[in-house]
Amino acid sequence: MKKLTGAIIALTFTVAAATQAYATGFGDRIASKLDLTPEQTVQFQEVQSKRKAQMEDGLKIREQIKALASSGDIDGAAILAGQQAEKKVRTMYALKTELTSFLTKEQIGTLAEIRDHMTEKKERLKKFISNK
Repeated sequence: MKKLTGAIIALTFTVAAATQAYATGFGDRIASKLDLTPEQTVQFQEVQSKRKAQMEDGLKIREQIKALASSGDIDGAAILAGQQAEKKVRTMYALKTELTSFLTKEQIGTLAEIRDHMTEKKERLKKFISNK
């Protein structure tokens, strides 16, 4: 049981760190791999700023959900979690739409490859942690 708890805590910190890294410096590396024009760079940075703000907001809401659940207000936690999930889907769709408005098809393909690679790395990490 202690191994499972430790693995969950480690995974939580790892995902949180990866999310923060993506929102800051990693976004700059992605921008360089996409070979953006100066105008696209400005637009991409705006999208990154919006994404970072959305993630920070999500972390605050997650803490509120945990607090509600810990205090026994399961219904309140469930309602807030549902609202947050809907907000996240709508925001992610808006950001994706914004990205597709100024990226070329080739850049969108490159971005998809980068995201697929990141997903594979996360899955390998989860598998590694679960085998410990």
